[in-house]
Amino acid sequence: MLYRQPAYREEFRHYARLSQQEMEQLRQVVRPARKVLVEEILVRQQKYVALCEKEIIPLVEQGNIEGAARVAQQSGAVILIKEMLDRVDKLQEMRLMDLNESLHEAIFSTRQALWWGFGGGLLILFTGAIFGFLVNRRLTLENLVYRLILLNTRNAIIVVHRDGRIYLINRAAEEIFGLNGRAVAGLLFEAVRY
Repeated sequence: MLYRQPAYREEFRHYARLSQQEMEQLRQVVRPARKVLVEEILVRQQKYVALCEKEIIPLVEQGNIEGAARVAQQSGAVILIKEMLDRVDKLQEMRLMDLNESLHEAIFSTRQALWWGFGGGLLILFTGAIFGFLVNRRLTLENLVYRLILLNTRNAIIVVHRDGRIYLINRAAEEIFGLNGRAVAGLLFEAVRY
């Protein structure tokens, strides 16, 4: 938004629509337990886009960048972004817990199968491997969708681990803050911020 180019509003709308479509697709492929989080992200995304359209972009177009930043803070746009990222983080945590649970189930199934004999054990081991492959494929697809959303949005996003280290910085953040994402990855956010 800070570029003040006349075509920005259309570009913003275009990327907002793409992001909405990606989240709708994600809602189709995620497990039922995760659909609520995806829907919460969608609701917040719609509120964020509406706030930008109604209040923030007009100020930027008028050249009132400080006013736009103030409205972003006061209107809750910044909080909406934080809440969306928190929910994405929660989805990732759930994905890892599911993977861990699946691995434990596969190990348990394998042990039980070995008790029933080598032939039965091989059959269940093969089944566990296929199950693990299918779960891994789905999790990889979900992770790819998350990365695509973060990397292709026109909003500046810097993802910071709980320990304060930068995990990911998208292209928009690189452009706006003049940072090299690969160079700052792994560094403490506080050290890079100033």
